[in-house]
Amino acid sequence: MEKKHFIRAGALVCAIAAVLTLSACSLSVNENQNAPSEQTSSDESAEATFVSKNLDFTGKDLDGKSVKSSDVFSKNKITLVNVWSVTCPYCIDEMPDLAKLHTKLKEKNAGVLSAYAMSEMYSQDEEIKEVKDILSESKADFPLIIIGNDFYNQINIAAYPLSFLVDQNGKIIGDPIYGARSMDEYQKIVEAQLK
Repeated sequence: MEKKHFIRAGALVCAIAAVLTLSACSLSVNENQNAPSEQTSSDESAEATFVSKNLDFTGKDLDGKSVKSSDVFSKNKITLVNVWSVTCPYCIDEMPDLAKLHTKLKEKNAGVLSAYAMSEMYSQDEEIKEVKDILSESKADFPLIIIGNDFYNQINIAAYPLSFLVDQNGKIIGDPIYGARSMDEYQKIVEAQLK
């Protein structure tokens, strides 16, 4: 009898460990806003994630200045767009790797664009301060755009972090990448498209 309980307990521990090792924070769309909120996990195909083959949006940087995605994309042959929020610990954990990746990619006419999704869990000023602190600690110097409805009208986000590649004309390349990755993993994905 005790052996049976021990086996069940072991199975439960393994199941919990498997859930905790997932590297994405899952979302669903909040009906009052187009911004996502946390819920359940799922993997999405390119067809379900990308409403359009081309991405063009305007947002604000952390100082409130207007920024167009096309201005960022036109500077690089390939841009890795990384969509994240402070509510996602995996997003925060991968920031140092994204910072290093951006530095390496500069030599290859490529880069990283941080597309930040406001969480509405804090006041806007508190959240922006938190984002600035995260980027500073990560030594991240890549551009950041706080995304709004025009972004959400083009991209369906199932989980954070969501990353994908965009060429210099704003064309989305390849499949969405859900979940955190290492610098080396992202670098291989980007360099495969640079060839």
